[in-house]
Amino acid sequence: MAHVVSLQPQPHPYNMYMKPGGSNDPLMNHYLGSVMDLQYLLADSQHIRYILFPSVTNPGASRKAARLLAAVHTQRATCRSENYIALQDQDVKIKYDELLQVLNKPQYTEDDALAAISIISSFLFDGGGGAWQEWLKLSYTYVDSVFRDRDPRDALQHCSETTRFIVKTAIWFDVLAAVTTQKAPRFLHYIRLLYSPETSRVFDPTQPAESPRLSMMSVMGCENHIVWALAEASALAVWKQERMDRGSLSIPDLVMNADRLDKHLHPTASELPYAATETDVARDLSSSIFRAATRVYLRSIVSGDYPHVPEIMEAIEETMEFVRAPQEHSQKVHSSVVRSTVFAFFICGALTDNSRLRTEIYKRLCLEGEDLATSTVGNSGSIKRLLQQIWAGRSKHAARTPVPWRDVLRDSNMLLV
Repeated sequence: MAHVVSLQPQPHPYNMYMKPGGSNDPLMNHYLGSVMDLQYLLADSQHIRYILFPSVTNPGASRKAARLLAAVHTQRATCRSENYIALQDQDVKIKYDELLQVLNKPQYTEDDALAAISIISSFLFDGGGGAWQEWLKLSYTYVDSVFRDRDPRDALQHCSETTRFIVKTAIWFDVLAAVTTQKAPRFLHYIRLLYSPETSRVFDPTQPAESPRLSMMSVMGCENHIVWALAEASALAVWKQERMDRGSLSIPDLVMNADRLDKHLHPTASELPYAATETDVARDLSSSIFRAATRVYLRSIVSGDYPHVPEIMEAIEETMEFVRAPQEHSQKVHSSVVRSTVFAFFICGALTDNSRLRTEIYKRLCLEGEDLATSTVGNSGSIKRLLQQIWAGRSKHAARTPVPWRDVLRDSNMLLV
């Protein structure tokens, strides 16, 4: 049985946020010094600390959840194994069990919702499986209370910075969770009001987002209209399945609805800010990968999960062009992009029979160039194993059969974040 190792306080460039005596809590120092940046790879580090520091350094659920995440990170890095589950360690499990009481509250506070986000991150750091859906429901409930009876655009622009951050993160988790659960995103109604290029005033391909407070790019590295299109694609998959089950699927309607989304997913020239930082570059590349991978997903919904459909092959090749781009940049950019876009790696890997592409995807998920203690933290290893399972099954069937990637993903309960 492994135990959490004793951590030495780690210096970091944000001492202005450290309270006197903070070094007495090694796990909190580790969270602030190292883990927070890994948790939010594409967000501005200083801004995230400004938002989250007051919550995670005061008594409450979010502080306990941050310490849990730091303990999971420490255990995974110490054991250096993709198969190791830190949340099964006795000391870590005690910390998690203490937080379970939060789920039993009649209503949730901002601090509870922030704790839920860090607990979901703990599952992600620990391989991506586990009981993350329970905590996602908590964040749904809190965010719904923020939006209830209000224009979500107005609510998001005028709430506290911490609440705004929680809302955006919950929406992002919701959109990607829908791929795994194969249900429509719970916040689809709000996503349409906030980010649909058809109904909102947010999207203009020639202009930046109307308000930075509404932008998903600065936190998740995905442009608003791509978040919307990915959410709508999952809803379309549910719509298709329901009509297939009733024997009433209209192929023309399916194609029309998919084309409506696809027209918003054509590539546009990216415009990085002057003197772009590594984070700016990583966000831009991640958004391009999400855009192209959403086309792969959408085309599989229309044509079925057949790797030899020309449109699916074309969309995978487009995605892979962007996947290869981070290697031209620093290791930091490369690692941030790979870790942030595992959805794309999974969908492309699952829907190709090309052995060269499979090998390339697998190697990139290995996070070559990272220290072993770092590369074993996260869900890339679990995604590699899912792809190997799909590929092994695929070898036993003819090319004309569909890939059961949806069943594999749902059964694994893997969150592709």
